[in-house]
Amino acid sequence: MKGLLNKTLIIFLTTMIFLSLSACGKKNNELTVAITAEIISVTGQQFQGIGTSGIKDPAREDFKIFTFKLDEENSKNIKNRRIIVPDFKKIFEDTKDDLYWFGNSYIRDNGNENTAEYLYEITLYTRGLDEDFLRKILNSNEVIISWLTEDGQQKEKRIKVGDLAVFK
Repeated sequence: MKGLLNKTLIIFLTTMIFLSLSACGKKNNELTVAITAEIISVTGQQFQGIGTSGIKDPAREDFKIFTFKLDEENSKNIKNRRIIVPDFKKIFEDTKDDLYWFGNSYIRDNGNENTAEYLYEITLYTRGLDEDFLRKILNSNEVIISWLTEDGQQKEKRIKVGDLAVFK
């Protein structure tokens, strides 16, 4: 009985040591990036807060809210991380005079942190515009994420926001 217990203990300890060494030996050279983009109709309450002066016969259906969010983490094992997110306000303003109605953005991306966050919430005046048109606008620029792995390999991800945008 004592011999069986010793063998079981040795097998258990050997397994634990092997698993811990395997876990320590693996390096995560990939970024964890979560990106969401959606264009949703405004609610009645939101519509009440939208200034519609200068629009003939404004309707709630004429407005949409574009929300873009990027969260990045797990950059401990990488170097030279760089995130380029399009300036959505400028893209919408340059596409059509009154498409960008109002909005705000928040960016937290410091080189000395292991995380980054980008958030855009933009109200759009979309009368006469369809989903395909809005997707084309969003695909006109890409989100580009690049980094250098610990072993010196250059990596890059390119994301077309229009391709992942959800319309509600």
